[in-house]
Amino acid sequence: MPLGAQVRSKADLAKQLLQSKSAETQLSVDDLASMKISSETFSAKSGVTNVYFQQYIGDIPVHGAILNAHVTKNDELLTYGNRFVQMPNGEKKGAELPKLTPEQALHAALAALNIRENGLLVQKSAGNGPLRETIFDKGLVALEDIKVQLVYQPVDNHKIGVRLAWQVEIKPPMARIGGWLGMDAATGELLDKNNYVVHCDFGVANEADCHHEHTAEAPHQTYFDLGVDFLNPSKSEEKPFSLLIGNEYKVYPEPVESPNHTAPVPPADGRVVITDPASSASPFGWHDTNGVAGAEFTTTQGNNVHAYTDTDANNTPMQAQAPTVVPT
Repeated sequence: MPLGAQVRSKADLAKQLLQSKSAETQLSVDDLASMKISSETFSAKSGVTNVYFQQYIGDIPVHGAILNAHVTKNDELLTYGNRFVQMPNGEKKGAELPKLTPEQALHAALAALNIRENGLLVQKSAGNGPLRETIFDKGLVALEDIKVQLVYQPVDNHKIGVRLAWQVEIKPPMARIGGWLGMDAATGELLDKNNYVVHCDFGVANEADCHHEHTAEAPHQTYFDLGVDFLNPSKSEEKPFSLLIGNEYKVYPEPVESPNHTAPVPPADGRVVITDPASSASPFGWHDTNGVAGAEFTTTQGNNVHAYTDTDANNTPMQAQAPTVVPT
C-alpha cells in the first residue's frame, strides 16, 4: 500500500512515516503499536500538524515518555523527537502488579515530603480500570484533593527500563512545593519527583547587581530596597486602582522582566496600558476557560495564570487587594 493511502488522519500518517524510518527512530514494532495519541495541534501559519504520542506498556502510560512528530501540509515528516524509554527484551524492573495500595503509596509520599498526617486520609473515589485512579480528600495535608494512579516510572536516568509505580499528585499547604511523586508500587521507595512550583528571586533593585534565578527548589527570598512596605500597603504611597475598559491591561510590557528592570523604578509607576494582547491561542481572551465566548472571571485569573496578592502565604487571594478587570 502506498505511504499515506487510506490514512484517516494526520496521526495515522505520522505513525506510517515513523514506521518507514524505524531504523532511524529506533522505534520497535511494539512501540508503534502500543503508543497512543496524547494531543494533536495544527498551525494554520505553517500548515504543519504536530502530533504527540504517549508511550504505553499495556494500558499503563510510561511517565514522561513522549514522541512528537511534525507532518507538513504535503504529508511529509518534517521532524520528530523521541523520548520513549528503550525496552530491550521488554525489560521491566520490580513488580508486575502493585503490592502497595493507593493509600499505602500516599502514606509513603507524605513521609517522603516530611508532611505530618493530621487525621485520617479519606478516599473519595476508586477506579477499577488499569490505572486504578484513586482520589483522596485533601483533608489537612493538601490544598486540593490528591490523585493517585499507576504509571511506569523510567529508571536509569530515563534511558533503559521502567518500574511500576504509584504516581501521587499533591499540592501541600506550604507554597514552596506542589507536584507529583513516583513511588515504587512494590516497596514504596521514592523513584522520582517533580515540583511544579517555581520560585523567583529578582535580587536587589539595582539592575546591574540583579542576579535572579528561577528554580523549583531555591527559597523565595525577594528583597526590594525601594522604601515600600509591601506587607502593609496602607503605610506606603497608594494610588487608587482605575478600572480599565475592555481587554486593556496596565502592565510592565515585554521585554521588561520585573519592576526592578524598568524606569522609573517603584514606587513610581512604570507600567503602560496594552490593548487586546491575547493571541489566537486564546480567541475569547485570557479570562475564558471553557472555550465559549464570555469571560469566567473578572479578576486576574484565566486560562493560564491566577495572579493575586498573598502576603500571609496561605495560597488564598487577599480579596481586598484583588485587581478587577472588565473583559469584553
